[in-house]
Amino acid sequence: MAVGADPLLVHAIRAARSSEVIDRVVVVAPAHALERARALAVGADEVIAGGPSRHRSIAAAIATLVPDLPNAVVCHDAARPFATASTFRAVVEALDRWDGVVPAVPLTDTLKRVDGDRVIATEPREDLVASQTPQAFRGDALLDSHRRAADARREFTDDAACLEWAGYAVGVVPGVAVTFKVTTADDLRRAAVIALASARA
Repeated sequence: MAVGADPLLVHAIRAARSSEVIDRVVVVAPAHALERARALAVGADEVIAGGPSRHRSIAAAIATLVPDLPNAVVCHDAARPFATASTFRAVVEALDRWDGVVPAVPLTDTLKRVDGDRVIATEPREDLVASQTPQAFRGDALLDSHRRAADARREFTDDAACLEWAGYAVGVVPGVAVTFKVTTADDLRRAAVIALASARA
């Protein structure tokens, strides 16, 4: 999937590299698309096959870092092509205070809990944020959390949740609205507009 002239993956790698806090980029791709990912992953150091879930794909990436596990590991989704270099720097720099760090933005919509098509509650949003990537982690905390999750046969939708479950402290830094996740056709059209505007700037 491309945004402007480049695939989402290229945008993501470019953002990571431009931050100057990333020394090594490992791309995790579906096994059936490995060769295509290798052809597209300009700027990556390694492209490996992932697992059947995001959690297992990250575990596969962590395995490539052992035994020379770095002090900081950053996990990012290629589906967020406009992550900024400053966000990469912010999450890494905040690791001096936390075991893991996520960028997040405030919620603006009213949240409703539903049962089928019936609203059963309105949830307060004051203490809620929408988490984004890139997310940064102390290498030892990320490895330990994933090993404990594997032993417990648990999987999580993001690595911050895995650390939280394992009892590590996860902090938050401000995210940016432009780091939205490209999931739907509308998202892709929005991303194309942003890419075009950036190319003209």
